Amino acid sequence: MLLGLWRRREALHQATNRLQLLEDFDPLTGAANRRRLEQAFADRHQRLGEGGESLAVAILDLDDFAQINKIHGHAIGDRILVELRERLQTLLGPKDFLARPGGDEFVLLLSYPGDRKSLVDRLQIFAQALQMGFALGPQAVLRLEASIGVAALSVNSAPFLDGVLREANQALLEVKAHKQDREQIWAIYGEKTARRAQSRAQRLLAEKAMEVWYQPIIDGRNGHTLGVEALARLRDDDGKILTPGEFLPYLHLEEIQELSWMVLARALEDVAELEKEGWPLWFSFNVPAESFTEFCLPCLEGALANSKIPAERITIEILESSDFLDQTQAARVMQGIRAIGINLALDDVGTAYASLQRLRDLPINKIKIDQGFVRELPAHPEDLHFIRTLQDLALETHVEILVEGVETAEILDMLVTIGIPQLQGYAISRPVPLSQLRRFLENPFSLQAQRPATLLGLYAGIMSIHSVVKKTLQPMGQQILVLGNVIQREGFYDQALSRLGYSPGDPLHLAYRAYQSRLSRALAAQVDSFQSTIWQEVEDALRQLQKAILAERQREILVAADGSAASLRGQM
Repeated sequence: MLLGLWRRREALHQATNRLQLLEDFDPLTGAANRRRLEQAFADRHQRLGEGGESLAVAILDLDDFAQINKIHGHAIGDRILVELRERLQTLLGPKDFLARPGGDEFVLLLSYPGDRKSLVDRLQIFAQALQMGFALGPQAVLRLEASIGVAALSVNSAPFLDGVLREANQALLEVKAHKQDREQIWAIYGEKTARRAQSRAQRLLAEKAMEVWYQPIIDGRNGHTLGVEALARLRDDDGKILTPGEFLPYLHLEEIQELSWMVLARALEDVAELEKEGWPLWFSFNVPAESFTEFCLPCLEGALANSKIPAERITIEILESSDFLDQTQAARVMQGIRAIGINLALDDVGTAYASLQRLRDLPINKIKIDQGFVRELPAHPEDLHFIRTLQDLALETHVEILVEGVETAEILDMLVTIGIPQLQGYAISRPVPLSQLRRFLENPFSLQAQRPATLLGLYAGIMSIHSVVKKTLQPMGQQILVLGNVIQREGFYDQALSRLGYSPGDPLHLAYRAYQSRLSRALAAQVDSFQSTIWQEVEDALRQLQKAILAERQREILVAADGSAASLRGQM
């Protein structure tokens, strides 16, 4: 009986403690609630001015937080609020105080030395902490914006929290009203919100100093020009041309969206002119992921209504790394875009984690390989495996593939040799204005050289054919001996070696012969042999051949460099 009484008393005690906690603390984040905030404010107001300390009340509000709950669910929203409270807590000093009266707002009581600069320095620290993203998963990060309204107290300030919060809230509304052009995310009551002056890029865009330049895209089989990418340029007052990398960081989202529609309108006119002159091309242009709202489709339909260019010859490029805040809505809008015939391309594939998910969930029918992989091929030829994997993926999923960043003859040779169907880059043409595009079309790019034409092309071709042989040979064993013709003596790659100046007996030719020999043995072996030592010998021989090709290429580079140095010394 005594034990029962003790248990009831203990349960009552715990319930009482929980009620007291609920009276003082927010049950979700553990931050103090409004009741505790009022007590803390009264206590600090009494000591205002002691030791030269000043007090400020700041309201921190997450921008567009309702969208997070709508898109990701309230569980994710709650988790973000908990993490935000923990992040803010680490920035508080011993005389500071943090409360969450409710919703997505936090209130901070900040103690600081009496000068304004000390307060600004503290606000800047909070602003930097808020710029860090919130993890949604192992590789998914959500970046949020916030606004802070501040009321700075003086020794003559009235000791009423409501009045101070009204001032802080007015500052908050002011800074929120200028989200697009504010210099910082906070504003102090009684001070004018600091706003950025119009940037050079914004001024040029407003003055209609925009031009559209075009970069040709060729057929990797014959070199014919298939289409162009329409790219925005701004012409400065001194005639200098600004590229997107130079001006996009200084434009707001709304301005970038407007720029996209300006590029579309100009490209429709220019491509229609080219068609009249005998060059029927398709074109692509870039659109921010945030543009896929209910307004996107009417804009496109309006542009098409005034043009004779069919929708099927237009491609919208979307950055693969773009953050689709509302992917459900984006998918719905994209379905409407595809329904009217416009193509959708995922750009810069390989720079983010979501490529496969985007290909699965969104009506994408083209992919563009990130040029970062392509430009590094001469230094990292093994990256070709990545491109070939995407090539196979595109083939299996019936998606067109385009490789950009084709900057050198070596890279072009590699990609043509492995059969990439669409190519774009400086080795073909830089982006040019319409007048120069006409000259390019009048004197089209030629792909007439026999391939492979370089050592890296040879490397790529052997890697590609080895992959085909391996995939076909390993499951089928002796039944596939016909593939021996691929590596017959004096065959295709013997001829390529001869064209590149390597005769039988040269080390590179001997390495190729060793690879041929191992592969011939594998061709004659049984299925189970390919799972053991014979196929391993083939792989080892392939690696030795690849090393020999790259070593020979490095020797050629050094010889060329020595020749240039000797020539320079002779001129001195």
